Amino acid sequence: IATPQLIVTNTEGAKKAGALLSAGCLAIGLPGIWMGVRSKRDGLPSLRYLVPQLEVFCHADREFVFCFDRDEKPKTIADVRKAIDATGKLLQRKGCKVSTITWTQPCKGVDDLIVQMGTAFYFEVFDRRLSLDSWRLADMFSLGHFPQHKVNVRYLSPNDRPAELEGKIICVQSAKGTGKTQWIGDLLAPEIAKGRSVLIITHRIQLARELARRIGVAHISEVRSGDGAVFGYALCIDSLHAKSQANFNPEAWEQSIVVIDECDQVLWHLLDSTTCQNNRVAILQNFERLMRTIAESNGTIILSDADLSRVSIEYVQQLTDRRMALWLMVNKFLPSQGKRQLFLYDSPASLMAKAMLAIANGEKAIFHLSAQKAKSKWSTQNVESMLKKRFPHLRIVRIDAATVADPAHSACGCIDQINDFILQYDIVICSPTVETGISIDVNHFDSVWSIANGVQTVDAVCQAIERVRSDVPRHITIGTGGITFCGNGSDSLKSLVLSQKQNFKANLSALSKVDMLAVSDGFGAGHLNTWGCFAARVNQGFKKYRANILHKLIQDGYELSIAEVDEDFRQVDEDIVAAKVENYNLEIESKIAAENPNDYELELLIQKTSKTKIERDRQAKGIICRKYLTEDIDRDLIIKDDDSWYPQIQLAYYLSVGAKHLKRRDKGRLEGLSEDGRIAFIPDGNRACLSSKIAALKVLKIVQFFGEDKIFTNESLIEWHRYILQFRFQVKDILGVTIGLNSTPIRAAQVLLDKLGYRLDYLDRARIEGVPTRRYGGVQLNCDRRDEVFDRWLVRDEAILEAAIRSTTSIAELNGENYRAAA
Repeated sequence: IATPQLIVTNTEGAKKAGALLSAGCLAIGLPGIWMGVRSKRDGLPSLRYLVPQLEVFCHADREFVFCFDRDEKPKTIADVRKAIDATGKLLQRKGCKVSTITWTQPCKGVDDLIVQMGTAFYFEVFDRRLSLDSWRLADMFSLGHFPQHKVNVRYLSPNDRPAELEGKIICVQSAKGTGKTQWIGDLLAPEIAKGRSVLIITHRIQLARELARRIGVAHISEVRSGDGAVFGYALCIDSLHAKSQANFNPEAWEQSIVVIDECDQVLWHLLDSTTCQNNRVAILQNFERLMRTIAESNGTIILSDADLSRVSIEYVQQLTDRRMALWLMVNKFLPSQGKRQLFLYDSPASLMAKAMLAIANGEKAIFHLSAQKAKSKWSTQNVESMLKKRFPHLRIVRIDAATVADPAHSACGCIDQINDFILQYDIVICSPTVETGISIDVNHFDSVWSIANGVQTVDAVCQAIERVRSDVPRHITIGTGGITFCGNGSDSLKSLVLSQKQNFKANLSALSKVDMLAVSDGFGAGHLNTWGCFAARVNQGFKKYRANILHKLIQDGYELSIAEVDEDFRQVDEDIVAAKVENYNLEIESKIAAENPNDYELELLIQKTSKTKIERDRQAKGIICRKYLTEDIDRDLIIKDDDSWYPQIQLAYYLSVGAKHLKRRDKGRLEGLSEDGRIAFIPDGNRACLSSKIAALKVLKIVQFFGEDKIFTNESLIEWHRYILQFRFQVKDILGVTIGLNSTPIRAAQVLLDKLGYRLDYLDRARIEGVPTRRYGGVQLNCDRRDEVFDRWLVRDEAILEAAIRSTTSIAELNGENYRAAA
């Protein structure tokens, strides 16, 4: 009681409390999971409060850790979670920090776990405890709430299956490499023979082709118009709308079987991918109608994923109005358990130096990298160039989005026969194109190497490193944190969804005087909540990126070791920088030299799936020309565009000379994202609109910094800093930047100005009232020649406005070309 910095662990009963004490953990034994709280009524709904015997330990600096039993029965699991949640809330209200202990070992109580693990318990379990919010998020994805058919087999058996398929949602969670696709194929073969149509939905073209081949249906590109609903096919979820090549009609799939493999990733792609954005409302409507059609016609839905989650299952159940019975199979087998070594490196250069040594010693290697383009240091292009210079005698191939779609490249179409293709090469370099749904079954590689720099999600990194099925060593280097976050960056579902709704309402409020569509919360509350669950998990993974990836891989059965640093890593770092400079310069030159396509040609290029290098450069040139309304594309403009100059100066334009065109611009964007009277999906609407951002910058008085003749110091901005701190949460929600309570006024100003591509320039250090003080000059508004772009944008917007006044043509049609270019 007198030492609040001591952590207190709440467990069930005196025996388990004694076991925790013996392991060095201060513990309290509650007589039962609900014995930390009481309820009182007083004629009102039940109000819970902490029991006095527990409340006496509460202190603002205290952390309470819950360590209740690990049960198997869904009802018991639900009761335990409710008790932890209720007690944890009351402890938080007292100012305490709250966390939970979880484990994967087959032990019910912590006493059994301590006997099994010994002193390792403290370091491997207690130190990995989750905050209450993180634990709640984990609960959202846990399958413990559903009855399960459990197996523990190396490969799934066709004997483990439901008695009947009709009218069921069939769910399979099984580790990578345990034969999920083969199991689905065996399950569906007799159904296909009977004439039932099968619709396979995925999120990548290559994966759709591979699944179609293995399950025995056509890919959408092979289907003649009108044949789809008769024979079935595989397609990307991006094509679930009437304007796609599928001409998709959900009602045509009565009594059919719908297969969603890599389910969690497909549904996240559905709700967040930019490739779905322009047609998202139509796709979501059709996905709803498809699920409802299957439910009403006694069809079948199959959900499969190594990390299948409660969120995905409940989302599909909701869309089917919970009319379909659920059958869930969980395979506990881990193919890599105790067989695969995982070596961790402190930097990409250290990893690459060791990889080069292994290759020099004759090893065949596969690399999984997070980036493709030359501007990224450790991209597929740059690593390929470096390795070809170091090992000119070896056969090296790059597999990324560009090469697999380039008819002139040897990797074009290689995904369909990946196991035969890789046998031709000593070194294979992959982007996230080789991430899910691809199984490399041949024993060709001696080692797997991965550089995770914070772009891919935790699950995506772990999926990629598992593509090679053989038990060869894995080598990995991981960034300390993620580079991009969803929404406001929170890992709380409530915070994410609430901030999205408030931001959307702010945008709609700003548009109310320009005949905006009558809406309330936008499209699809169920879709938004599911988006929030996935987004919270992505954000949580990015916050402790390295620790989360390693934890997941260890759970999957890998044995972790810290790799020794090779002395050659400095030379490797110099080589990769040289490769980056050379490749990026060539890329810039090829864009400048490319021919600017006309509008029709650009539209065809954007829609085209197979493109040569010349066509990719023409498309890139066309998009840049239309973004900045000029054909005078030079090196400086391309570099600035790659450095995200466009969104910065776009904000500055609508904050200044383009202000009167902002409402019309945002209205056109929202209309372009709407469908059949249903307004844009809320996260898409917020990404498309600038009104709330501009309003926030005005409230924050950002324009006071404009003018190079002005001078600022930390002392002169103290009152302004106090003023903006009251809006720090809204600033995070709307602008996506953090104003820390401990930040200096100048630092806060720089963070906000960076959103516009501006900054305060350091002038000198002068004595003000006897105190040495740093002085900063105000913003030079045309510091990067943006006024030239503003002038062109203003001419365009004035012309659009004048045309709208003289014509009945809709604003959305007039803005359409610019919208597509920006997208």
